[in-house]
Amino acid sequence: MGHGFGATRDAGLRPFADRFAAAGLDVLIFDYRGFGTSEGTPRQDVAHWRHRADYHAALAHARRMPGIDPDRIVLWGSSYSGGHVLPVAAKDGRVAAVISQGAAMDGLAALLGIARYAGVGQLLKLTAHAFRDLVQAALGQPPHLIPIVGPPGSLAAITAKGAEIGYEAIMGPRSAMRCVPGASCSSR
Repeated sequence: MGHGFGATRDAGLRPFADRFAAAGLDVLIFDYRGFGTSEGTPRQDVAHWRHRADYHAALAHARRMPGIDPDRIVLWGSSYSGGHVLPVAAKDGRVAAVISQGAAMDGLAALLGIARYAGVGQLLKLTAHAFRDLVQAALGQPPHLIPIVGPPGSLAAITAKGAEIGYEAIMGPRSAMRCVPGASCSSR
């Protein structure tokens, strides 16, 4: 089990894991590298390719655990990670099943959603910041950071009305509150 955009394993995954465990299943919950209690730098770096690699690493680890049938592993993802589990399972080829809850799977739809609720100008600003981050990464410079969530009209990846309250309500104490869309985050 892995979490969504800027979230960590302490952001509501435990009740799901407990229910699966109560049903007799073994559960492995992990934080992406650089998030929560996981090691790695830069901290809070949201990158879909890195998160998917971390799912593959968690899969490999689970398959080596005593008492685990390596061909009966199920991937579980919520929100942003709900979009990760499908390509991870397809690439792996041995995953028995996938649970994808509230999956973020259509990047174009997400961009159009931002344009609808925040306007094309906001989308262009976010795109400029994402490109700045990509250029800095290509030049070996530190990540360019902006908030994950903020009030309407602010510079943040998510600025829909009520987004801050909703995001903070589900995030655990180690989750990121600051992030570059599609790239890097800073911690709270």
